[in-house]
Amino acid sequence: MKKIQLLLTFALIGFASAWAASASFTAASITLGDHTENLPASGMDMVVLEEPMESFVLDGFQTTVSGTAESVKMVGTMYKDGQSPNEWRDIPAGNGGGSVWGVSGLNFDIIEGEFAGKTFVLEFYFEGTDKSGQSFYYNNGGQNYKVKFTKAEGSGNQPVQFTEASLTLTLDNNNTLQYTFPDENSRDPWDQPGELSSLRIDGFSLQVVRESGVKLEDVSVQYKVYEQGSDSNWNGIQYASQEDVGDKYHKHFWNDHAYVEIDTSNLTEGKTYVLEIMFQLIDDEGDYYIFGRNSDAMKFNFSKKAEEQFDRYDVNHDGKVNVSDVTALINRILGVI
Repeated sequence: MKKIQLLLTFALIGFASAWAASASFTAASITLGDHTENLPASGMDMVVLEEPMESFVLDGFQTTVSGTAESVKMVGTMYKDGQSPNEWRDIPAGNGGGSVWGVSGLNFDIIEGEFAGKTFVLEFYFEGTDKSGQSFYYNNGGQNYKVKFTKAEGSGNQPVQFTEASLTLTLDNNNTLQYTFPDENSRDPWDQPGELSSLRIDGFSLQVVRESGVKLEDVSVQYKVYEQGSDSNWNGIQYASQEDVGDKYHKHFWNDHAYVEIDTSNLTEGKTYVLEIMFQLIDDEGDYYIFGRNSDAMKFNFSKKAEEQFDRYDVNHDGKVNVSDVTALINRILGVI
């Protein structure tokens, strides 16, 4: 697999504050490969890589610090071009003594498992803390550094490829909906559950093709529920069964009895919420493979249905009190219904 790397080197002008940290960054670099580009301390426009990438490997980073630091980390996120930053992640740096902090040998392909032809943005900065716990930063004059790139078409040589995924939901205990995703754009984003009182994930199914030597240790559907315009944490539902499909490299994983109830008790009537889904695989070396992350086709919008108010004597809930309610009440007392 072709690995393209980019070396970014820049300096930081520290923040002036009465509460300024006793340490500051003086230089930093991020290793993404065999191409080097120097970056200024501020005023840097987004770096746009015109050539589509078959892979985009983060190998490590290095910083130098003036003063005494307690910890240093790189903070970054990757998202589709045109969307907002999401799921910031920390990569802690080590310190072998002196002013140098960093990490090397990560060899992490940040677009592994993503779809060919899509354009992404890598956004990042560096953060440190001094002995007193004060934070200091290394960034683009108060802004984050950004690198935009496209995953090459025909990049089908990932160790694991997703071939089909499906999800089953039940709304209000009786309306069952099944969604199938042969690719991330297969579901109409407007095909939504709508107004509901209860929501349950009944199960999921996932088919993948893996290369020889890749051992999958963790297979799950990940979900989160949040008010539209906000976010929340992922929760996982593990697979329960698996089988070979045709040959041992084509695998089918499923859990058709998950029955995970989404807690709607704290949701507010009239507001719009999002059930977001992605499928996640982890191999025995700790590498992640993701299907559906940040895809609109994997987001389900819904609102909480207003609680119905009934007259306590309207036993059969038909909006009026009459003879049929008396009959229903007698049957209920007798245990007939």
